Amino acid sequence: MPLSDVGRKQVELLARHLWGASFDAIYASNLKRAWETASIIAAELDAEIIPDSHLREMSFGVFEGLTFDEAQTQYPDVIAAWLKDYNHPPPEGEALDVFSERVSSFLADLQKEHEGQHLLLVAHCVCPQTPLDRRG
Repeated sequence: MPLSDVGRKQVELLARHLWGASFDAIYASNLKRAWETASIIAAELDAEIIPDSHLREMSFGVFEGLTFDEAQTQYPDVIAAWLKDYNHPPPEGEALDVFSERVSSFLADLQKEHEGQHLLLVAHCVCPQTPLDRRG
């Protein structure tokens, strides 16, 4: 799902704000919205983007594409178990500990590889009232 018109305008404003900034590397999730965000910023900075799947959002498995209310209606027992323990992911989903380790180890590797450098990372965030796989 691409950025909305509002999201695109927000990123364009951010890109203008970053104009003149110097980054040694720009890394982005290879999922569509984050990649589109990074592309807008990189165009303003005349920079290349390095795609990396470690920056992908947490996988919500069978909840992907559903709003929270839809997930509760369609999978009440699964979502109840997941809300009690985020390390008990929905089928085909990713446990919070696995997600955390994926991102943490990637950041540790970047810190070693780019010691003393300035990096820009473009990833995902959770925004309320959007489908579970279309947040951020």
